[in-house]
Amino acid sequence: MYITTCDSYAKTNVKLHSCLNCSKAKLKKDILIILSLPLFLILMITPVLSEQNDTDTTNGQPTVKTMFASMVNSEPPRIDGVLDDLCWKKARVYGDFQQQNPNEGAEPTESTTVCVIFDDKTLFVGVHAFDSAPQEITGHMHRRDDMQGFLQDDDISLIIDPFHDHQNGCKLIVNPKGCIIDYYIHNDTEGDFNWDGIWEIATSIDSTGWYAEFAIPFSCLRFHNSKGGSWGFNIERYIARKKEDISWQLMSKAGVGEISQAGHLEGLGGVSMHKQLDISPFILTKATFEPKQPLSDPDGREISPNAGLDVKYHIRSDMVLNAAFNPDFGQVEADPAELNLTTYETYYTEKRPFFLEGSAIFATPFQLFYSR
Repeated sequence: MYITTCDSYAKTNVKLHSCLNCSKAKLKKDILIILSLPLFLILMITPVLSEQNDTDTTNGQPTVKTMFASMVNSEPPRIDGVLDDLCWKKARVYGDFQQQNPNEGAEPTESTTVCVIFDDKTLFVGVHAFDSAPQEITGHMHRRDDMQGFLQDDDISLIIDPFHDHQNGCKLIVNPKGCIIDYYIHNDTEGDFNWDGIWEIATSIDSTGWYAEFAIPFSCLRFHNSKGGSWGFNIERYIARKKEDISWQLMSKAGVGEISQAGHLEGLGGVSMHKQLDISPFILTKATFEPKQPLSDPDGREISPNAGLDVKYHIRSDMVLNAAFNPDFGQVEADPAELNLTTYETYYTEKRPFFLEGSAIFATPFQLFYSR
């Protein structure tokens, strides 16, 4: 009885011990799985983060591209809208444009290539806008800075940020007819259309598309003369019949401005501003005709001559001395005719060069200074 009981107890004890061993083994396996889970999650997350870092390292913004400008060692190009000069053939060609509209990041339906070269006085940009249907390229004649008219045209735009501060720069736009828009951008989003830079442009159309050849003197820009020579830079193109916006550096719809989203233009180190003196004199004559008065005005006319001048001296690349003697509204384009039947005075924009230089300093939500 005792032996039988012991035997039963022994069997029961062995079975219980076996169950305990199984439970311990299962517990060890569970603990191993739990300990391995964080490592598994890390391995799973790492490729995702790596992929994001390859394509997007700045809060959803596209990877910034870099373009290199080439120094012209031969004759500078003729600005005729045809990129057949030797210096253009030797220049580095860039493409890889992307859509902004209608499908952001998609490949454009038409190819575009660009070259950037420079000499000691001028920055040259050549753009070839390929088009599978050149007969449908749209362009009309407009006055300068006619933004409304450009809405129906194909165009090519340059965005230049010489100080590379991602906030200030200029934008130059041309359509296939050679009509232009240019304005200064400050605080990344605010445009000053009163700024009219002195630059040259020529365009042409052939069976492959159309061309735009820019010549931008360094004297009309302000920049730091640093060894690196890094500027903010971008090129945009609009294909009117397709309502398609494309750019070399992708302009994200989630972005705020154009200057802050520009790519990089390298290779301009050592470029310096030549000391240059610009003098713009003017002479005006005002004539008034009235009925003759025997005593006070026997001639019935009064002639009043007037003269003045603007002086601009380029001290260095980031410093210019401006002076004006007797600036007059007659030296610039006439103000548009306007019939004002209200009780408020008509507001006219400033056109005189002296008052336009550095006007962004006074750009505030409310007007601090009205020069007219």
